[in-house]
Amino acid sequence: MKADYKTELGKSYMILDCVEKEESFAMQMLKENHIQGLLLFEKRSFNGEVQFFYDVTDMNPLAKQMKESPLSEKKLRQLLQELYCVLEEIHSFFLSPEGILLQMEYMYEKGGRLFFCYYPVKEADKWEVSIEMFAEMLLDQIDHEDEEAVELAYQFYAEVK
Repeated sequence: MKADYKTELGKSYMILDCVEKEESFAMQMLKENHIQGLLLFEKRSFNGEVQFFYDVTDMNPLAKQMKESPLSEKKLRQLLQELYCVLEEIHSFFLSPEGILLQMEYMYEKGGRLFFCYYPVKEADKWEVSIEMFAEMLLDQIDHEDEEAVELAYQFYAEVK
């Protein structure tokens, strides 16, 4: 899945194509509720195509930050803690964890907080596959000079496996 980006009326959006035509339970929950830790989104239709517009105004993509500097222990711990909080939050809205896109290009930071992209369609990867790929990716993104970051990343990887 590839994201497009657009700015309109002073707002910045990350845009993902929707592959489902019917409104899912997850889509309804996301439209009607503000869920802490998730990017706000709206569903738009134009010429028969449906897209999700995620508001990323004034946010920094985590992927860009990773290119500039690897994950320290502090940043890695924050990422894992905020992912845990989002998982707890979506559970209370009866949403499946499979909808969370666990790639750095879909995670954003604003004001010291992290925000995750929830893609509310049935085609999402199985959670076990997504979290394993995420754990492996973290091993590549950590600061290998930071012993605590290395220990935490490998501990997380072992737990996921």
